[in-house]
Amino acid sequence: VARKYTRNLSVDPSRDGPAMRARGIRKATGEYIYIVYEQDMEMISRDFLKQLVRPLLEEEQLVASFTREYPHPKQPWVVRFVSYDSIQRDPLIQFLTPSIDDTIVESRDTYKICYFKKFKIPPVTHMLFRKSFLQNSGTWMQERDYDHDTIVKLVDFGCHLFAYVPAAGIYHHHAQNFWHFISKRIRNLNNHFFPLYQSTKYRYSDNRRSVAKILLGVVLANLLIPALVRGLIRFTKYRDWVLLMDPLVTMAVVDAVLISFLRDQRGRRAILDLVGAVFKK
Repeated sequence: VARKYTRNLSVDPSRDGPAMRARGIRKATGEYIYIVYEQDMEMISRDFLKQLVRPLLEEEQLVASFTREYPHPKQPWVVRFVSYDSIQRDPLIQFLTPSIDDTIVESRDTYKICYFKKFKIPPVTHMLFRKSFLQNSGTWMQERDYDHDTIVKLVDFGCHLFAYVPAAGIYHHHAQNFWHFISKRIRNLNNHFFPLYQSTKYRYSDNRRSVAKILLGVVLANLLIPALVRGLIRFTKYRDWVLLMDPLVTMAVVDAVLISFLRDQRGRRAILDLVGAVFKK
């Protein structure tokens, strides 16, 4: 498919996702770089890139632009459920991380300006970056591009302003059914979080708050009542029955993650490291 639109196509056989992305970034020749468009994503707007590039053309201090992910009526119910969150955060990630709305500081006619800072960076993974910011911050030469780490490095460098363009829109069809959705969460822990948690920079909050929020999240998830109330409120707003599945999704995600941490030696080590860091302060 890609060959229909460009002759400048590079195929990387390494199967090392972060390294492949980093090499792809360095090979890019344009002024703007979209990181990363995946095989299970679908652009909604016919002028998707035009909408994303507009704020970068209008305001030179903006680092990158991004859009939201929308629910589609033909998606599996669990994908539609998480797509009511603008960046498809499941209930656990919603509890632990800031939303896009938490970072908005100004509004324009077709986009909003977000201010990202340490411990207040939503887990956005698909953005149109201005190449000059990547080059000046040093992220241009990184060996691996880990999902949110590029954004963290830019923020650490002093680049805080990002544009949110909700009208561009993405459908992200990333799970076939409920069990596939849960298995992907466990797979991401085993393939990404456990091997890399000490080397990656993205953090939900400082250590003390992380421990408190995780413990509170586990308790609330298994009480079921808070998720039931939230599901009813969201169902009243959006009138989609999948939102009534909030208690099931919340408990399943939280408990699957918790069991994975406890069963894996690297997960147990991560818990001990986190608790140890709290008592060192």
